[in-house]
Amino acid sequence: MAIIKQPIKKLFSNSETQSYKKSHLFYEPESKINTIYLLESGLVRQYTIQSDGQEATIHLFRPGAYFPILIAISGVKNRFYFESLEKATCQQLPVESVLDFLRSNPQEAYSLLVRSAQALDGLSKRIELTLFNNAQTKVASLIAYLAQTFGQPIGAGYRLDAQVSHDYLTSWLGLTRETISRQISALKKAGLITTKKGSILIKDLKALETNYLQR
Repeated sequence: MAIIKQPIKKLFSNSETQSYKKSHLFYEPESKINTIYLLESGLVRQYTIQSDGQEATIHLFRPGAYFPILIAISGVKNRFYFESLEKATCQQLPVESVLDFLRSNPQEAYSLLVRSAQALDGLSKRIELTLFNNAQTKVASLIAYLAQTFGQPIGAGYRLDAQVSHDYLTSWLGLTRETISRQISALKKAGLITTKKGSILIKDLKALETNYLQR
């Protein structure tokens, strides 16, 4: 369970926790943003679907995040899908309640700004990764990023649970599923990762970075 900061926890304290099944769609493009969700457990993916039907992942929300606050703040029309990657629990409030809270709590507004800047930096790195590296480095880099950001530490490595599927990696990198499978196989053959029932175990993150990311 995430440690949710006290001001936000207090703001949502009168909101009842609700459970959502895997693949629950909170928002889709063109839908009006009238509710902000505080994610207590699970992962929520923000993504878009291209004209050719290919999905492109924009961001993952972890427990403790409240979404889609940036779209609500900007006032722009929503262009994204927000979908649970696994069973999730959330509290929710009307948009104006959360915006009024941020206006009157500059420290929390600044904290949101910091998290947004970090997310933008991560997105910038992923764009650079996608543009300037070969498929092998793209897949290894993304697995390393996801391990550090969302993985469960195990010894010198991390475990990424089953929601990080081949199709999901495809939506982040724009590579074919076949290419993803080949690169996963290469990492397994090199002894850097193993897979079991959809989960990915990174045996030694430093070794993965040394072999693929620091060339």
